Amino acid sequence: MKARWPSPLGFVFAFLAASCMRKDHDTRRALAGRVCPTPAHGLIISLDTVASFPTSATLGDHMRRCAFGDTGMYDAVGWQSTGWSFPFAGARILAAQTTRTIDSTVLESQPADLWTAEGDSVRLPDGQLMPHTLGELRTRYAHLLVFEAGTGDDADGPQARACKFPYLLFHLMPDDSAGKPGGSAKILSVEMPIAADSEWVRLCARSNPIPGL
Repeated sequence: MKARWPSPLGFVFAFLAASCMRKDHDTRRALAGRVCPTPAHGLIISLDTVASFPTSATLGDHMRRCAFGDTGMYDAVGWQSTGWSFPFAGARILAAQTTRTIDSTVLESQPADLWTAEGDSVRLPDGQLMPHTLGELRTRYAHLLVFEAGTGDDADGPQARACKFPYLLFHLMPDDSAGKPGGSAKILSVEMPIAADSEWVRLCARSNPIPGL
């Protein structure tokens, strides 16, 4: 019986298929690596350090620490400013310069004056992961200041502060049609200005925990 050899064209197709598979694998691996490295202590947001970034350092220093990022926007409803957005595994962190308008470039020679963070990997200053809901935030830290959404196009949406970390502001998704945040209200993100407002410390000192939240 005469042996049947594969067609030369078959070898070409097989080679091309294997080459495409290798390229696809390499592409996925490259894309998976296009995030900033997570520090050993995790993605903690605190007044001194955010993830691996010292808050006193310039934005250019942060960009040299992690080359994977792009321009980002800080939106405070009614005004916007520019910043630099850093991707991490499970989180996105924005270093904003609120003195810069959205149509201007960031100043690499200057530090960020406000930070925001969102994602399942964000940790609070005590090292614990950021809670998912307002109820979880209250269960863990008890003493909260909660602000409803208000009305009108310029409303910032419901927000909360845990008096253990009064310099952190948590943005919430309202869980009813009136924009009021109940215990199941989802925490969307956390923000932290570097120039901490001592008024929140005073409010926390003289306020009581809000029942029912």
